[in-house]
Amino acid sequence: MENSSSPQAERTTTTLERWLEDPLAARLIRALVDGNSAPIQVGEQTQLWATDDAPLVVLVRVDGRDQKALGDALALLLSRLESEPIDVVLLGGSAEHRETLRALLAADSSASHPRGAAHIDERGERWSASLSPTVASAIDREFERTDAAPLDSPARDALAERVRSAAKQRAERAAEAKVFRGQLDAAARPTVTYALLAAIAVVFVAQLAFRVDSLSTAVRMGALVRERVAAGELYRLLSYSFVHGSFNHVLMNGLSLLSLGAFYERVLGRGRFSLVYFAGALAGGVCAALFGKASVVVGASGAIFALIGASVALAIKPRGALPEATIADFRKSAVGNLALQVFVSLMPNVSLAAHAGGFLAGLLLVLSGVAHPGDEPIEERSERLSLVGRGAIVSLFIAGAMGLALGRVWTRDNPDRWSTYRLAATSLEVRAPRVPVAVGTHTAERREWTLAEIRDDDMSVGMVFGAYPMAATEELLDSTAREFVEQTTPMGAPSGARSLGAPTRSMLNGLHRIEQTSSMTTGVTFRNTILLRRDGLVSVQAVYREADAMITAAKLQRILESLAR
Repeated sequence: MENSSSPQAERTTTTLERWLEDPLAARLIRALVDGNSAPIQVGEQTQLWATDDAPLVVLVRVDGRDQKALGDALALLLSRLESEPIDVVLLGGSAEHRETLRALLAADSSASHPRGAAHIDERGERWSASLSPTVASAIDREFERTDAAPLDSPARDALAERVRSAAKQRAERAAEAKVFRGQLDAAARPTVTYALLAAIAVVFVAQLAFRVDSLSTAVRMGALVRERVAAGELYRLLSYSFVHGSFNHVLMNGLSLLSLGAFYERVLGRGRFSLVYFAGALAGGVCAALFGKASVVVGASGAIFALIGASVALAIKPRGALPEATIADFRKSAVGNLALQVFVSLMPNVSLAAHAGGFLAGLLLVLSGVAHPGDEPIEERSERLSLVGRGAIVSLFIAGAMGLALGRVWTRDNPDRWSTYRLAATSLEVRAPRVPVAVGTHTAERREWTLAEIRDDDMSVGMVFGAYPMAATEELLDSTAREFVEQTTPMGAPSGARSLGAPTRSMLNGLHRIEQTSSMTTGVTFRNTILLRRDGLVSVQAVYREADAMITAAKLQRILESLAR
């Protein structure tokens, strides 16, 4: 509605007064005003009303029109509003007019937004279908009143004044929201958000170069590993936020960061935004390390959840950071984002602990006022990056750089970094990617070591050495070989493993080699290779993903050749 004393405003007022002379229309308008709705357009036979938490409400008077004329008018109206969720309320007429409305909505069922409808005929009888709860409740409250009586002239004047006041307030809120959006658009570019996205993209490109689906790639580039953090690699509490597990993972987090970051960096200001993001990544990492179940955690989700926590805090206590006109929509958006992300957090292979830690960090920082912008003008919020914010964002980038530099992922598959190790109390020498670690209690007859870990080398490799009596002969070795070949269950495989074929026998540097491959779970393979040496039996047991089979085969061959010398 117009807010001035212009001729258009006077015509609108006159039209509204004619509507209020109709008892049914007056009661319906009173119901909408009581439900915090306001008119945005008033015509002779049609009104458009808007409310904060319901679709656009379209009031249509039959006004003596026959079914065809009414049908043509409604069809034109629906086509003009096809991109809007609407509730159409038809006033007056008979059951035939109701059928016209019902038929039009049925034909319009392909509309991209919900379409509700109601009809209040001349006798006050009501019918509705798919009406939004807010509008339906307002209409029910009005027409179920037992004290309702026709409005006299003073009551109509008072209602008209309420309608004009509601329209004016809504127009003022819309103008305020428009100014706020303009201020956000004119604010400084969200450079911190863009820098974070660029860093995430650089790390992901590096992951692509060294096999993004490889667990060891993620670990060597800074993924969060609880044992590594406990051993002193504290940079992983932040660096994990730059590393991602797949293209879909980085795409989803990148889009979330672009959407949320570009907005909240302007609303909070660069310094506060940097602090919230840093704190979310750190709190997410700490919670994942202390309470998480995943052995390896990657992704920017903890930091992104801090932004969601900040949004919830602003929705609870805006304190001048947002104009009054935008708070209702902002709260709905914050709740919707939170509900969606909680659902995502409960999916498999998602670190709920990291998400919860990040969310709490953002929520508490803003609620406490530490990262709350208050009523500081938008144009001043991002003018400078505070010392605390600068320190937070620099620390985050340093941690990401440490993940890349210390992991040295480019050396992972380089055989030159392998060393030859002599195993104590045996005649064995083995070439391996790391220092062999003794496992369990060693005896004169049996010793066991770990030669590789899947988080660093794409495979877990264990080795068992069993010493033979000095009286061992060639015949004994042959009989032992036949015994292993004749076994029907996988040699040394974990419980539940399924053999992928009978053991095979071959020679390696003059030594008997027996080998069997088994499937443990989907995509995971167990391979046991036994070498029959003069001084005993060596069992090399490897666990690896099927996707890494070719790379693992070359590494295992290197280990076995060193043992067969």
